[in-house]
Amino acid sequence: NGKSQKDAIAKQEHEHALKDAEDLVAVAQQLRDELQKSGDYVVSMSSVKKTEEIERLARRIRGRLKQ
Repeated sequence: NGKSQKDAIAKQEHEHALKDAEDLVAVAQQLRDELQKSGDYVVSMSSVKKTEEIERLARRIRGRLKQ
């Protein structure tokens, strides 16, 4: 029925949000490690790309939670 289908979709979205949150934490930790290893005023392109990935994941999680 419609309720069980909505519940299944909500459960799946919740699982996807958890996975995205785990990915977000992993990328944030990688970024922190890169920044700690880099020089005082040097930021690598890899670090910039990681910040973009963090933003993308955060937007995706927020979108899933709003549904």
